[in-house]
Amino acid sequence: MPLKSFKPTRERKQRRRANAQKHQETAGDDGQGGSPAPQTSTVSDPNVEIIVPLTAAEKAEKRRQQLREELKAQQPKMSAKKQKRFNKYIETKLKKEETAAILEKLAETKVDTSLLTSTRSIGASRESKKQQIKRALLEEQAGINLEANRAILYEERRSVDDESFGIPIADESAEGSGPDEQEAAPVQTQIQPALPFSIGVAVGAGLKRPLDSESFGPPVIKRIKKNRRPKKAPLLIINEPEQSEEDTSMGEAESEEYEENSSSGESGEEEEEEEWRGFSDDATEEESGSDTSESSEGSEDESESDEPVGKVKKGRSEKAAAFKEWALAQRRTVVDGGPALIKSNIEALMEAKATIVHIPRRKEEDMTPPPEELRVPEVHYVNVERAEDIQTARLALPVVAEEQQIMEAIHSNPCVVICGETGSGKTTQVPQFLYEAGYGSPGSPTPGMIGVTQPRRVAAVSMAKRVGTELGEGGKDKVSYQIRFDGTVNANTAIKFMTDGVLLRELAEDFLLSKYSAIIIDEAHERSINTDILIGVMSRVVRLRETMSKKKEETKPLRLIVMSATLRVSDFVQNTTLFSTPPPLLKIDARQHPVTPHFSRRTASDYVEEAYKKVCRINRRLPPGGILVFLTGQNEILALQRKLKQVFPVKSRQHEKRTEKYPLHVLPLYSLLPTREQLKVFEQPPEGTRLCVLATNVAETSLTIPGIRYVVDCGRSKERHYDKTTGVQSFRIQWISKASAEQRAGRAGRTGPGHCYKLYSSAIYETEFEKYAKPELLRMPIEGVVLQMKAMNIDTIVNFPFPSPPDRQSLHKAEKLLGYLRAIASDGALTELGRTMSYFPLSPRFAKILMIGQQHGCLPYVIAIVSALSVGDIFIPQQQLGFDANDEEEQDKDVPSFSSGVANDAKSKLRSSYFRAHTNFAAMDPESDVIKLLAVVCAFEYEKNAPDFCTRSFIRLKAMEETRKLRQQVSKIVMDNCPGVLPSFQAKLPPPSKLQIKALKQIVAAGFIDNIAIRADLLPNSDFKLNHIKQSTQIPYITLFPSSARPSDELSERSVFLHQTSVLAMSNTKPEYVIYSELTQSVSGSGKVWMKPLTTIKGGQLAALAQGTPLITYSKPLESKPPKILPGSDGKKREVWVVPRIGAAIGKSGLGWSLPPQRMIQKREGMSQKWANE
Repeated sequence: MPLKSFKPTRERKQRRRANAQKHQETAGDDGQGGSPAPQTSTVSDPNVEIIVPLTAAEKAEKRRQQLREELKAQQPKMSAKKQKRFNKYIETKLKKEETAAILEKLAETKVDTSLLTSTRSIGASRESKKQQIKRALLEEQAGINLEANRAILYEERRSVDDESFGIPIADESAEGSGPDEQEAAPVQTQIQPALPFSIGVAVGAGLKRPLDSESFGPPVIKRIKKNRRPKKAPLLIINEPEQSEEDTSMGEAESEEYEENSSSGESGEEEEEEEWRGFSDDATEEESGSDTSESSEGSEDESESDEPVGKVKKGRSEKAAAFKEWALAQRRTVVDGGPALIKSNIEALMEAKATIVHIPRRKEEDMTPPPEELRVPEVHYVNVERAEDIQTARLALPVVAEEQQIMEAIHSNPCVVICGETGSGKTTQVPQFLYEAGYGSPGSPTPGMIGVTQPRRVAAVSMAKRVGTELGEGGKDKVSYQIRFDGTVNANTAIKFMTDGVLLRELAEDFLLSKYSAIIIDEAHERSINTDILIGVMSRVVRLRETMSKKKEETKPLRLIVMSATLRVSDFVQNTTLFSTPPPLLKIDARQHPVTPHFSRRTASDYVEEAYKKVCRINRRLPPGGILVFLTGQNEILALQRKLKQVFPVKSRQHEKRTEKYPLHVLPLYSLLPTREQLKVFEQPPEGTRLCVLATNVAETSLTIPGIRYVVDCGRSKERHYDKTTGVQSFRIQWISKASAEQRAGRAGRTGPGHCYKLYSSAIYETEFEKYAKPELLRMPIEGVVLQMKAMNIDTIVNFPFPSPPDRQSLHKAEKLLGYLRAIASDGALTELGRTMSYFPLSPRFAKILMIGQQHGCLPYVIAIVSALSVGDIFIPQQQLGFDANDEEEQDKDVPSFSSGVANDAKSKLRSSYFRAHTNFAAMDPESDVIKLLAVVCAFEYEKNAPDFCTRSFIRLKAMEETRKLRQQVSKIVMDNCPGVLPSFQAKLPPPSKLQIKALKQIVAAGFIDNIAIRADLLPNSDFKLNHIKQSTQIPYITLFPSSARPSDELSERSVFLHQTSVLAMSNTKPEYVIYSELTQSVSGSGKVWMKPLTTIKGGQLAALAQGTPLITYSKPLESKPPKILPGSDGKKREVWVVPRIGAAIGKSGLGWSLPPQRMIQKREGMSQKWANE
């Protein structure tokens, strides 16, 4: 290998040796004089102490020890608990110091990204003016592209106060000294006195080049001529006393300083906003002049004028300007100790005279001449003398402040919509407004009564009494009410409160409502069936009365006022089918205090338990105030009531340690509760207790409970759900609407600020809650609605102006049912039977039962049965008695309970008494629930102590009282419309005979002819066998119409079962055919469909009852029994035997059910002489 290959190695050695020598020289430098230290043979001392740097943990421990010593010196003695907090404090402080050190290091390494461009703006066509100025400012701060940025950021402008202080203005071409000449000029030895003004730095002061200046003074700026608007004469001139030049200059300087400080923030922000929005300064100045130019022109005009003028800025009044002058003078007086420079603003305003602009009057010949017959509305009023306390309470209502606006709208429009929350006073005050304006007064232009409709009877009665009290002694006789079972209407009535059903009855008799001059429909937000129909009918009645009033003087216009507690009025106001011209909408604020809502973090499924915990927490921790709890039903209310009474007893001291706060006065509130029990919620609770009301949704809008400060809302309600296809009903617990949630929360703000605790999360509220509840017209069967409208000669129901029209399927199904009941003919016209049925305030089924109940003297018994069926829920169910309730609540640690043996023994006795009572009532006929119901009604009338009878018989007293009232009302209607049929009302009825019992069962079956079920084993080709089933409730039945919306061949999908409360469930009979009143589906559990039976029926009776309806068809004459010509008929009549089939010609039920053969008489009809059944 050649030697030259080792040459690079020698070079590396030489280079390494040189580097080592250089390193030694650098290490020997002492750093003081910069000269290297003398080199020695020893590089370092091996005995020198080596200092090892501390680790991070050692530094932290050292710092920890230092802090501990510093703080212990202040307080040497510490307890164990305080020592623990002390160590925690040191650890936290060390962490904060470590975080601060890390942030300092990050700040040192931070890179300035202000000049970087976002990737989103790459590729944009051009920058906006705001982006250009922002970029130019950043580049100027960084020293980049200075010349280009100066053109963007700066512009030549003159100083604001140049002319006002006598600075000469020269042309731009005038000669001046340059920068070099200014530097070479000699310095003046004599100091000139300072001018009495201060020059502030203005935007644009930094220019590209120095300004041209004269040799004797400041720079000269050419005056820019701008197009200015002619200056208006000042509205306010204030004369000031003469002052010295020194005082004037000081005042002006202070005034300028004050204006800069006071208006810089406002004017600067406004100018920046206008500039950033993309408006150029040039365009603004050309159109109307910028704020800057106006201010500069104002300063110039001040110097030109001989006398000072008080400046009034744009957007300020003369009073504000005068006050400003006075404030500045007072400020100078306090600061300088001198006299005020300007007069008082009050004196100045007194001396100032505003200019009055006179508008010349039009010539008389140019004016429109008045009409030949000028109609001036006649003014009529009724003077009402009220008590002082009542008048004071009225003035506190928000609706009273809007009386003028409301009455002007009513006088000018045929229909008015008023929206006011509960508590605004619209229900009691609007009828009084109308009464005082002459409505209902015989001598006024509007002599008709004022009708006020309410959806509930209790509200109609209570409101009538309240309005009568407010009208004083002379007005009590003017206010009456009319409800389903009672009325106080007389000849002097001017204001009539009634239920909406009462007004519908009057519409059927008098469509024009000639007795009324104004109709008020209250609580329209509830959207009940009667309310929706009333609004639709009244929209036509108002229009008809308006048209007829123009033709006949005796016919007066009718005014319609629709009142709602919520803003859900779009279906009324924006519905052109109702009102061609939208009625005015008046909004009235309620007397509402602030209510703080509290949503739950999580939505618990057991809301009753959550409500119990929330009530306990409120009672133990929060200040006094009533509690209102919203639940879904009676069972939940009674269960929670028992639990709260045990934890917070009123008259017991054994739980004082556990209650820790007020004893609870717990009261229930639901619709089935007796009236006297409902009124307890309005009474004052016992002294030393807190009121707690457990209510259903009846307490949302109808009632205002005093003293409520806390509301606990479960967010749910139990509603009846009706399947339009199958007719199956079910009670479902579902979420309420947002409008209902707001109404519930508002209960806490009636008497003062309150809180609403919502047992659901805000996410559930936003996603699951509908804005408004669905109208009842879209949820329930409407055959009664169709019958009433047919009675009012409204044949085409589809074209009726419903606020929320029902679908055609519901209308078609209702008309089919009326056809089965023979209320309407095949062409849809109302029959005589149907017209008579419409007279009764009952459903079409019950009206049909009444019409055919005259046989064998059964009419009094039929009226009793129909009344009891209409009221419903007469018997107390087993669930409320605790038979089927679990014992989980009794096992709660916080709730004391009886021993299991005593409790079970008490339940056994209660269960025995319950079934014994039901067995006694079913003694007359063990196969019919309607006969059992009749026995209860008759026995109640014979009892002297009605409450005790209801208690031991497990019957609702309130339901029995309503049944008695309904019996009286129906009997009166029968006696008025059917003379001679019913001699008089007979309260105590004797027991019916066996013949009457059989007739009653068939009469009831005629009203429910389409609600029939057959035992499953009687169907053709059925696989079900009856041998192995013992209990009646386990036997499947098949209904005439499908009970399931899903078509299925499975027997379990199509079957219905006898309800457990029926008398058939307790007997061993297994009837072939059953007539039922309704189908209900259990939401939980197996989901079975249960039918509530009315009575049993035989096949032959069923064929006779269905004869003449579309439900039944007949086969050809049987060959086994040949036809026989009847003697004396000339061969035109014969006797045959046919097989009736029910349900063969309807729907998709196939061939229907074959009934037993029936003897029929046939005759020849028509040109073809075919045989037809008579």
